[in-house]
Amino acid sequence: MPGIGSLGRGRMLHPPPPYVLIPLVKRNFSLLAILFLIPLYAFLLSACIPPLPEDGSLTFQTLEQKNDAAYSLQEQYTALEPALIVIENEETLARYEGWFGEKGRKALSKLNLTTRLALAVFQGWKTTGGYGVEIERITRAGDVVTVVARFAEPGLGGGANAITSPYQLVRVDKAGAWGAGITYELVVEGNVVAVFPTPEP
Repeated sequence: MPGIGSLGRGRMLHPPPPYVLIPLVKRNFSLLAILFLIPLYAFLLSACIPPLPEDGSLTFQTLEQKNDAAYSLQEQYTALEPALIVIENEETLARYEGWFGEKGRKALSKLNLTTRLALAVFQGWKTTGGYGVEIERITRAGDVVTVVARFAEPGLGGGANAITSPYQLVRVDKAGAWGAGITYELVVEGNVVAVFPTPEP
C-alpha cells in the first residue's frame, strides 16, 4: 500500500520549487489588486459627486458670456436658430472648444469632466446689436436636464448694425448619478427651443 504523500507507483509528492511559486503568487496578487481597485475607484468617484437636491437644481457658474460682441473667426455658430451644446467628455470638448473666445477656451481646458460639465446657449446669428443670452436656472429631473434662459432683443429703435452671435458658456456641477442617456432641453419663455443631443431626423 502506498504511503501517505506518495503515488501508487511509489513516487513521492513534492511541492513545486520556489521559482515556480513566486511568479504564480505575483500574478494572482496583481489580479486581486486590480479586482480590489476597480470598485474602490468607482466608490471614490461616486463620493466626489454630491446627491441631487430635492428641487433638482444644479449649481452653475459663467465661464464666458458674449451678448453684443462682434463675431470672430474663433466662434463657429452661424445658424439663425437658438442652440444648446453640452461638453461632457473629451470628444465633445475637442468638437466645440473652438466655438468660444480665448477666455472660454482657457476655462474649458481646466474643466474637470469627472465632476463637472459645460454647456452653452446660443441665441443665433444676428445682424444687429442689442441681443443677449442670460441663463436663469438649470434643473434635472430623471434623465432630463432643463436649461431655462432669457433672450434679450433690441428695443424699438433697434440695435447698431453689427454681426453678432450672442452666447453664454457655463460650468455645471454634477449631482446625483450621472451617466449616458441624459437629454438636455433649452427652454425660453416656456417653450423648448433646442435639444441636445440633436434628435435624429
